[in-house]
Amino acid sequence: MPGGTNLPVLRGLGCGSQTPYPYDAYPPRIEGLADKVSSRLGGSWHWQGKEAVCEARGAEARVAYDDTSISIDVSLPLVLRPLRGKLESKIEEYYERYFGCD
Repeated sequence: MPGGTNLPVLRGLGCGSQTPYPYDAYPPRIEGLADKVSSRLGGSWHWQGKEAVCEARGAEARVAYDDTSISIDVSLPLVLRPLRGKLESKIEEYYERYFGCD
């Protein structure tokens, strides 16, 4: 995004050699994460294939998953750049809450 900033995050799903939840448990967890991110950005989200896409105020966040990882990519326009640090820490907090090892 020209003049903006990107927050790419790619995290493995495993706790050691095991994934902490069954594969079909991830979409509802991604929905919870998407709800939190979209409320922080002030927008809404929708499914686009295996990605939850949040759009608001020129920002876009994509939360995708496959058998081994969760990827979170947030593009912020220049005007929302001051939110980067706070959004980054919240994404980490949400990731641990929804996908961390119990």
